[in-house]
Amino acid sequence: MNEEARLAILNEAKAIANNFRARTSHLEREIIELEAKVAEKKRALQDSNFALKRLSDFKIVIGNDYQCPRCWIEREIRSRLLPRPGGNSRQDVFSCGPCGFELIIRD
Repeated sequence: MNEEARLAILNEAKAIANNFRARTSHLEREIIELEAKVAEKKRALQDSNFALKRLSDFKIVIGNDYQCPRCWIEREIRSRLLPRPGGNSRQDVFSCGPCGFELIIRD
């Protein structure tokens, strides 16, 4: 094989290698993004598993107060559901100050 052919093949090999090298930073960014998504999904799965455990420990009434189900299930925080003005003889309205959860109980 003559020198000109060898040089042409070498140049093509370099071009191919450079194309792969140019993709490196893009691929690295994609991997970082995918790893972040996997971590987020793992946290969501862990939260789901904790939610089931917290449900088994949920107390509807603590003392004389209703407990906010959202605060307990989502964050394992005990918060009171307080009666809110606006209820009537056919419904009671409760709200949670810390998370803003509202519950309407109809008779």
